[in-house]
Amino acid sequence: MDDYMNDINDIPAGPARSGPVTAEDPVTRPIDQYTPPLISENTYSSADVYDVGTLGSSDGSIVAKILIASMGAVIGAIPGTLLWIIIGKVGFIAALCGALLAGGVVCGYQFVTKDNEISPTVGITVCLVVITVAILLATRIIWCWKLSDQFKLEVKDWSAEVYELADELEYDRSETDKIIEATLIEEFGFSEGTFSEISDHFGDLLEKLDLRGKYIQDLLISFAFAIAGGGSLFKKFSVSI
Repeated sequence: MDDYMNDINDIPAGPARSGPVTAEDPVTRPIDQYTPPLISENTYSSADVYDVGTLGSSDGSIVAKILIASMGAVIGAIPGTLLWIIIGKVGFIAALCGALLAGGVVCGYQFVTKDNEISPTVGITVCLVVITVAILLATRIIWCWKLSDQFKLEVKDWSAEVYELADELEYDRSETDKIIEATLIEEFGFSEGTFSEISDHFGDLLEKLDLRGKYIQDLLISFAFAIAGGGSLFKKFSVSI
């Protein structure tokens, strides 16, 4: 213990102070006045904090406006799409459908985008995408509708022939129904030919019935009618977007 105390006493003392201790001396300066330079120089106001917090909000605001504009365009496309489906169901597509579809999309877009910050390029792109999707959807619905009706007619005629043959062979009607159903499911993947069944197997049916080329042709004709009927109207509206 004595050796330890002697070692402490042997530590050389620091340089002697010359003159009285002043208030600026770090030893006697109050702790609240002794602030590191980095902290004392970098002070922020509440406005600075608000600006930092809103740096990422502008991008989110633009995205939200584009989504709202898209919703307006989709709602505006509904009347033209419905008319397209109804007229197309009877095998007739008019340029009026294209005009109504294009006009509805643009009007719906403009209705919900008054005084916003969306650029004209984005606006035109949104409208064109909605019009394209509407045409694809309407054409597919028309085809599914027609295929469903045609399937039911074909199955009805074919079933009548099967029933006639089964009666000659004295087959039970319930057994004949099972054979018909099993044959249709094996061939097409469904037996009733409802709209939903046709839609679920649409691609396979086009391949099986060799109708893909005809379907693509109908799509091109639909787009041509849309351009003919709504092209000038869409161009007129797009200038004001």
